Amino acid sequence: MPILKNGNLTKYASTDFGAVDFKKDETISEFVQARWATREQHRQSLERQWYLNIANYLGQQYLQWNPVTKALFLPRQPRHRVRATVNRLMPMVRRIISSTVRQRPQWTVSPATGELNDRITAGLATDYLRYYWNTHGMNDKLIDLLTWRSTTGNVFVRVFWDAFKGDDAKYAKKIVVAIGDVDVEICSPFEIDPDPDATRWEDVSHLIHTKARSISYVVDRYGLKEEEVQADDNETVSRFFERQLSSLTGSSNFGTVSAWGSAGQQGSGGTVLVHQLWCRPTPDYPNGYWAVVIGDRVVRKGENPPGFPVFPYSHIKEVTVPGRLWGSCVLEQCLPIQAAYNRARSQIIEHLNAVSRPQWLIPKGSGISKTSFTGEPGEKIFYTYPLKPELSRPGELPSVTHQNINQTLGDFEDVSSQHEAYKGATPGRVESGLGIAQLQEQDDGILAPASMST
Repeated sequence: MPILKNGNLTKYASTDFGAVDFKKDETISEFVQARWATREQHRQSLERQWYLNIANYLGQQYLQWNPVTKALFLPRQPRHRVRATVNRLMPMVRRIISSTVRQRPQWTVSPATGELNDRITAGLATDYLRYYWNTHGMNDKLIDLLTWRSTTGNVFVRVFWDAFKGDDAKYAKKIVVAIGDVDVEICSPFEIDPDPDATRWEDVSHLIHTKARSISYVVDRYGLKEEEVQADDNETVSRFFERQLSSLTGSSNFGTVSAWGSAGQQGSGGTVLVHQLWCRPTPDYPNGYWAVVIGDRVVRKGENPPGFPVFPYSHIKEVTVPGRLWGSCVLEQCLPIQAAYNRARSQIIEHLNAVSRPQWLIPKGSGISKTSFTGEPGEKIFYTYPLKPELSRPGELPSVTHQNINQTLGDFEDVSSQHEAYKGATPGRVESGLGIAQLQEQDDGILAPASMST
């Protein structure tokens, strides 16, 4: 299988995980690069759908996917056509997020016994968990997690020990190092490439976490020199998902993804792809194995310590798809309905434009030029009698058009399970508080599986 090195085809490597020899850095590097170079073969349909989901969520609901350039584009259309966009997807996603975080997580540590010392210890442990939740910005990370889950159907949470965080400690009165601390990272599904043959999380034999990092980050974290790190060129970085999302969000951010500058750079420094390979236990490595690959070089590797999680990641899905590792989301199921709703609203606006400014029927030989009609009040138009111009009469808008819009709104409610009571409106003849509460609970009940996984 061909792999890419600096944008050029150099040699052949296998994407067979069973052929990797963890004692040889070359086989690890070749495997990771081959998987990155061929990721489109098993991820193109997934990432294409995620791009479309995010674009529609942001209100860019007329974009289409170009299979040649692997990017979203806006197709051309005549000037008189209307592209009305009434974004009903963003409020729907925000209601799902608000329903999930309505009950904020509360940390409580139960004492082992009823003795005073155990109760004091439990109280200190509770305060300790609350301290970590606040200092790590978990409220913002929770919203970030739920946004990825509701727009792509998948999100990953990584809990790890960061040796570069925490307070500084001085050794031998000269060397100052950080003591380290626990950290939590929200990983989008674009960054995670699990075993493509697995259908369940328990069956994943290996996982590759790819993220673009600045050169200064790589130098500080992995002890490399700047001349040893080569920034990825435009062609390589442009294939990465952050370039695609940047084209949608402009200069703003979406989740943990930033809009980058030109030439594959962030600020004034270059970027490089950092691949982290995590492997399940093998006979030679009963606790699992991990390696960090930058370019064609393994910069760090090792075996997990006893008791360490095989994958320090948790996979969270909104809607589980049977027989598939990747999940789906409600937003994805509502895309055709949103397109039909926009089309119906566009047709109404086009009809109003045709009625307010109808077309003219100008006989040939009337002597009227194309620029004669300016719409100015009291305008005089000269023509050759009896070839008099006349206004065309647009047909009436069918009544079924408004019925179609109402039906489309009903489809939104049924597919998203967000009916009138869920949105705070009084449904029909139901007026009692108990009846409204039961209807709201019925809509909330469909979120139970997703809330359990979160």
